[in-house]
Amino acid sequence: MAAQATAEAANAESILLREQIRADQLAQKAQLAHIDTTLAHFPQRALLLAVEAARVISPPIPSALTALHDLLGRTGGKSLRGHEDEVTSVAFSGDGRWLASGSADSSVRVRATADLSADPVVLSGQAGWVRSVAFSGDGRWLASGSEDRSVRV
Repeated sequence: MAAQATAEAANAESILLREQIRADQLAQKAQLAHIDTTLAHFPQRALLLAVEAARVISPPIPSALTALHDLLGRTGGKSLRGHEDEVTSVAFSGDGRWLASGSADSSVRVRATADLSADPVVLSGQAGWVRSVAFSGDGRWLASGSEDRSVRV
């Protein structure tokens, strides 16, 4: 039994270390976006890398938070308020015209990126946390998945 407990502890430590390394690699790639020409033309991608780096492990590692704050500052990022609980998912439409966010408050908020100060369209009625939001490739459809295993389109 002691050997099994030791092996399980070592495995858990290995998984944690792997997640920390992945988060740091994503943070570094986000920070180097101004050098990488494929990312330089799409600052949203660099921001999404930084967001993913911050989401890999909780609490986020310092390099992930640094990358996120730095990129928000460099791209004129602004905080968007409105959800009543933690934001669990964000997605940009493929054409960059729309931003959707899902929350533990059981709502999805959709904003036009051309005017982020305008009130969002609030889609409510999910049963439980909104776990993910995603746009179709052409940006015409938005799907959300929730804690109750339902999908809304």
